[in-house]
Amino acid sequence: MAFVAGDNLSSHLIGGFNASFSPNVNYLCRFCLTSNLEMPVLDDAGLIRNRTRENYEQHAHNVESEPNRNSAFGVKYKSPFICGSFHVVEGLPPDIMHDLLEGVVPYEVALVLKVLIAKNISVSMI
Repeated sequence: MAFVAGDNLSSHLIGGFNASFSPNVNYLCRFCLTSNLEMPVLDDAGLIRNRTRENYEQHAHNVESEPNRNSAFGVKYKSPFICGSFHVVEGLPPDIMHDLLEGVVPYEVALVLKVLIAKNISVSMI
C-alpha cells in the first residue's frame, strides 16, 4: 500500500491523531509539530518541525506507556495500519477539498477582492 486517501477526519482516525480540529486542541496537524499557539505567530516555514516516523513512534509510545495521558503532540494511539513500508506519517496525503477549496482558497480570493476593491478596479478591466 502506498497511501490512503481520505478526508482530514478519516485520515486522522486512521493515523491515530487527534480527530478534533477545534481551537482547543493543541496539536491538530498530522504533518507537523506546530501547536495552535505557535501557528499564528509563525512567520518562517523553515521553522516548522515535520512529523517523522521516529517522532511519531516516540509519541505513540509515550501515550501507550502513560495510561492517564490523552495524547502526545497530537498522537492519541499507534495506528494499526502501520505495516511493511507503509507508515501513516508519509501515507496520508492532504485533503484537497477541505484544505484548499474550503480552507486557503476562500481566504486568498477574499484578499485579492479586497485589494481590487480598494484600488477601484472593476471586473471588466481584468
